[in-house]
Amino acid sequence: MKKIFSLLFLIIMCILLLCSCNSEPAENSSSLPESENSSESSSASSVPRLPSRPDAESHEDSPYSGSAFKDDPTVKYLGMADEIEVYQKAVETGETRLDIVYGKDGVFNTTTEVPATEYRIIDSEGNLLIEHPFYDLRFWKGNELFESGLYTHSGIRGCYEGDYYVYSFLDGKFELVEFYEAGVIEPVENHPEYIRTRYSYSERETHYGLNDKDGNVIFEPVFSYYINIPFEDRFLLSVNNVDKMDGRESFCALMDANKNVLAVYTAIYFRVFDDGTYIGIAWYSGCGEKWGHYLYDENGELLEEGYRFIDKDGNELSPCFNSDLLLYGEYEYVEKHLDEIITAADENGNTLEFTGRDFICEP
Repeated sequence: MKKIFSLLFLIIMCILLLCSCNSEPAENSSSLPESENSSESSSASSVPRLPSRPDAESHEDSPYSGSAFKDDPTVKYLGMADEIEVYQKAVETGETRLDIVYGKDGVFNTTTEVPATEYRIIDSEGNLLIEHPFYDLRFWKGNELFESGLYTHSGIRGCYEGDYYVYSFLDGKFELVEFYEAGVIEPVENHPEYIRTRYSYSERETHYGLNDKDGNVIFEPVFSYYINIPFEDRFLLSVNNVDKMDGRESFCALMDANKNVLAVYTAIYFRVFDDGTYIGIAWYSGCGEKWGHYLYDENGELLEEGYRFIDKDGNELSPCFNSDLLLYGEYEYVEKHLDEIITAADENGNTLEFTGRDFICEP
């Protein structure tokens, strides 16, 4: 009998042990999807992630908190284009590109080589929204107000390899609406032997240069405005006086064919008449000290504010004067007011009277 009870006890223990073994797979089976999710998470970790930025909370529609990019320092959230999240991803190419270096105190701008970081425009899944990359760009949301007016569509403008692009987000995608290619623009008016050039170094920095008709570079594209050629051997170029990106913060330099600076003023204008004679007008605005915009004459004295007539070698032909006739543009003055009396004071305070016609120069 005792043996029977022992046998029954062993059978019961075996049954309980078998039940316990069978229940473990059933309990652990619920963890299998979790293991698969871990694999997916590991795979997703290879997707670029968005950096955590202090100003992330300032974006009301920012998807930072739930984005797959939130841990990737190479990806930056730009904003929403309709219902599309727009990001830029930085890619280090290991190469270099041209950048502008602004001259100070009348020194010409130059170029330099900087790392060619490319920025690619992607959506929240990492898909390209624009085929080519940018070196520099600006994104704006639809209905954003600019100085030039209201932008009803989201858009991007920027540059790449000297080319300049403007995109608008239309019908669910970015459409190219403006494009300016780096390189040749157009021949110079009345001087087809010279060709204007352009190059965009950043979203706000398009600069201009000059080639001859055979493609030889005369001036690199580092000037804020088009280079004008009033005479075959004279050039008018913008010269930055302070370290400013705004092209308006510059002076106008008169140079000869050997690139000697003959004169520098706020603005210089030449009008050549049909018989080859011409008149030259130079203006100095005397901008405030906070801008660093002071010009000095050949004696080191502060240049007097106002107008003066000059020749094509930069020589001043008249005393400095102020004139309401010239406030509306030099061209209108030459057309309508060339014979009207201008008054000025000489160095001794004596009043002088003259007209623009008195300072017309021979070829």
